[in-house]
Amino acid sequence: MRKRHVIKCISILFILVLGVTLSFAVAAPAIATATLDQSQTSYSSNFGVSSGFFSKVAQTFTAGITGSMPEVALFLGASSSGGGTLTTEIQGVASGLPDGTVLATTSTNLPTGSYTDWVNIIFASPASVTSGTQYAIVCTWSGTTDLIFYYSSLGS
Repeated sequence: MRKRHVIKCISILFILVLGVTLSFAVAAPAIATATLDQSQTSYSSNFGVSSGFFSKVAQTFTAGITGSMPEVALFLGASSSGGGTLTTEIQGVASGLPDGTVLATTSTNLPTGSYTDWVNIIFASPASVTSGTQYAIVCTWSGTTDLIFYYSSLGS
């Protein structure tokens, strides 16, 4: 008998920021500003991921604003010294799961030592997202210690 591991609807704490370009009628350069699309700032639990074993996690979301997405903030932690690299992608979604189509990617070196904090993930080439369309934040951890993701499950 084959066992299946199922994770019930986990919401990694995140904040989506969409870049909106404002332009003026005069011949002035465009000014880019950031607009908060959505956020989940409370959590009910956490889980750790290790390099190589359950090192990839994803969270789907539906864009509320059409525009470019230059940044995601994740609430992360580490309980011991170490450190590592978090690769974060924005992917398309098919049947409720990331579809492998990478719309934006970046690698972030995370601090060594014990911490719990918001980490801003900046995409050099932002993803273009469309309001009402589902996307996934896909994170892959490569480090010497467990990385802790904080989340809120439905109903929490």
